[in-house]
Amino acid sequence: MRSIIIPILFALIVLSGCNFKQHKAKDENLSQHSNFSFDYDDKNNSHYNDGYFWAENNNIDNFEDCQNQFGTSEAKDGCNDYIKKKLNYNRVIKTSKNGTQYIAGELIIITKKNINKNSFKQMINKYGGKIINSTESIGMYVVKFDDLTEEELKKIASKLKENQMVSSVALNTIIDVY
Repeated sequence: MRSIIIPILFALIVLSGCNFKQHKAKDENLSQHSNFSFDYDDKNNSHYNDGYFWAENNNIDNFEDCQNQFGTSEAKDGCNDYIKKKLNYNRVIKTSKNGTQYIAGELIIITKKNINKNSFKQMINKYGGKIINSTESIGMYVVKFDDLTEEELKKIASKLKENQMVSSVALNTIIDVY
C-alpha cells in the first residue's frame, strides 16, 4: 500500500505547484493594481491579467474555480496567482518529530471513488479545512487548515481516516527527488 501512496503523493506535489520561488514584478499595471508580483515573462499578456482580475473581482478563493473557468490557459495562471496571494500562499515548511519535512497546516486526502463532492466539502469545512487544490480524476485533494500544530493536524487526519468517503490521509510532505 505504501508503494502506491508515495507515487501518488509525489504526483500531487508536482501537480499542486509547490513553487517556493520568490516572484519578481514584471507587469507594472498588475503590480500597481494589486500590490503583488509575478514571475511571468510576457508583461503584456492580457489573458493572464484577465484571469487575475476575474478572480479578484469575483473574490475567488480556490484553484478549482480557476480550473473550471479557464481550463488550462494563461488566464488560469493569473487566476491561480491571485489565490496564492489571497491565501497568503507562502507555505511554511516544518519538520516533524521523526525528521520528515511537511507543509504546515496541509493534508493530502485521497477519497474513494464516486463520493458526493458536496458532502466531502462539508466534512472538510466541519474541521475548519479548505480545499486549496485537487486532482478530482483520482480523488486527491490538498486541504489547508490554519493555525494548527502538528499534533492537532494529526488528530484531524485520524478522524478523517474514519470517514467512509476517505481512502487515505497524510501530511503534505516534502520529497527530495534527485
